[in-house]
Amino acid sequence: MRTAAKVLSHCVSHPDIFWHEGNWIPQHIRETVSGSFSWNPHEIFHMAREINATDEPFEWERGTAGQCLFLILLKDKDLTSKLPDAVRIACAADEIEVAVIMLHLYQYQRAIDSATDMDLIEELSQIRAENSKLMDDRLVHELIVSIVDHGWIDIF
Repeated sequence: MRTAAKVLSHCVSHPDIFWHEGNWIPQHIRETVSGSFSWNPHEIFHMAREINATDEPFEWERGTAGQCLFLILLKDKDLTSKLPDAVRIACAADEIEVAVIMLHLYQYQRAIDSATDMDLIEELSQIRAENSKLMDDRLVHELIVSIVDHGWIDIF
C-alpha cells in the first residue's frame, strides 16, 4: 500500500517530490490516471489503516506514504461526503486512530471547500456524536479545540 500510494502520487500535484526527467509522467497520462481516483468509504478506511499499520513513527507527515495517500484521496471529488462513512467503518473496526486521521482529512477538505470554523466544529461534533467510540477520545477533543482556537488545521 505504501508503494502504491507513493507511485500513484506521481499522477497528482505533489509538492514534496523532487521532479526530474526520470520520474515525470506525461500530463495526459497523469490526468487519465488521477481522473480514476474515486474511492468508496471502505477503500478509504482500508488504505488509511494499511498506511497507519506500519512501524514508521511519523507516517502522516510531509514526504511520507501518508502524505502521498492524502494527495491521491484529495483527487476524489466526492471525498468529503465519503469520509464520515469511512470514520464510521473505522470505529466499527475499533481503529480509532485511523478514524481520527480521517477526521483530520475531513476538516481539511471542508476548509478547502470554504466551510466556516463554526461549520467545521458543528460537523465534527456531529460525526463524533454518531460514533460513540470517539466521544471520549482525547485527539478528537484536541482537534475540535484547535479549530475553536485557531481555525482549520493543515494536514501537513
